[in-house]
Amino acid sequence: MSLTLRAEWEKVRRLTTPRVVVAAILLITVAGALVAQLVGSDDPASALSNGTLGLDIVALFATALFAVWMFGAEGGQGLLARTFTGEPRRGRVVVAKLFFAVAIPAVALTVAAALAAPLVSAGVTDAGGSMTTTELMRELAGHVAQGLVSAPTVFGVALLVGNLAGGLAATFVLLQILPGVLSVSGLSDYGLPIAAEAIFHAIADAPTEIPVGQALAVFAAWSAVSLMLGWSRVRRADVS
Repeated sequence: MSLTLRAEWEKVRRLTTPRVVVAAILLITVAGALVAQLVGSDDPASALSNGTLGLDIVALFATALFAVWMFGAEGGQGLLARTFTGEPRRGRVVVAKLFFAVAIPAVALTVAAALAAPLVSAGVTDAGGSMTTTELMRELAGHVAQGLVSAPTVFGVALLVGNLAGGLAATFVLLQILPGVLSVSGLSDYGLPIAAEAIFHAIADAPTEIPVGQALAVFAAWSAVSLMLGWSRVRRADVS
């Protein structure tokens, strides 16, 4: 592990926010699956949807929150000068932060999905349906991937804005308001939500609204533009 990665890992390991995010991912995912299983449903599709609702919620919001926090927290508190003094090559710092912005939620969501899997399977069975282990794993993996799609773009937004509050506000606009604007404009096929949904359906082996190749291209384009704009600001910013 490089010194830059090690330094970022120590921050993640010692600070409270990452622990809260991971705990929320685990708790909400498992609790949601448990409640859905206890309440029950007469329809297997509804049972599956209800059982994975908690995973859907945390996959989107916890991932976005953590991606913004990885850069925005230090930017908002004026701590970046110390970070860049320790590692003057700013690109390495940004790459290390991006790595953990994706890796930590990915690991937490994967563990949460694995813990919830028996409950989701039981709920579907109680509703009169059945899923093979492969089908269930693909469904849960799709939900995890769907949540992670926005992470690089949101991280780029945090780089561009430079603080936690502004990053969260910009992320809300990006994920909640902009998709509606694109839909009204007839451009919803080029938004992150439909790309994320297509990636989810592809992994879950279900029909997609847009081709998977287009979804990946949309994801790559949003990520690249956001990260390039954010990096341009960080590279030239006078951090103090």
